[in-house]
Amino acid sequence: MQVILHASAHATDEDKLLRCLLRNADALRDRGVAVPGPSRYRQILSGALGALTKADPAPDARDIMLDTILDEDAENFDRLILSQDHLFCVPKIAISAGLLYPKAHERLINAQRLFKDDTLELFIGLRNPATWLPAVFETTPHQDFQSFLNGADPAYLRWSELFERLQEHLPDLKITAWCNETLP
Repeated sequence: MQVILHASAHATDEDKLLRCLLRNADALRDRGVAVPGPSRYRQILSGALGALTKADPAPDARDIMLDTILDEDAENFDRLILSQDHLFCVPKIAISAGLLYPKAHERLINAQRLFKDDTLELFIGLRNPATWLPAVFETTPHQDFQSFLNGADPAYLRWSELFERLQEHLPDLKITAWCNETLP
């Protein structure tokens, strides 16, 4: 199965893409594409990826997850789309050690371990850091912008570094990225 992880950067998509997919879920199902509702998998997926930092997945972990989030047998589908804006982390820790989403590669490695017999792909919408940083800051409990930046210099924060890190740790991961500002 092809497992698509849609991990929009915080303060970009606000689930617009997912809502569009869900409106077309029946037509997609007819083409072998599963688009479960987010309440069926977001907490489960996040919990599973977090737990995998401490232990290997159980041999049947993937199947149990699919049984939980799908209404039908997983064998009926060729593709599964999971959209999770907190896939890499919550907004308050989106910047650390001078990096955007410093644990993104670890989370995706865990996803790859969970879906080891599937083809994993990442889809991500990005936003200009000049507008992204203030927008994400507004969604955090940080009292001031400097504490949110956690010592990082905004002039040196680059999306390209995130992609380089992902390619280094997950060289076979297919990534589709777009600029959220041009999405419409």
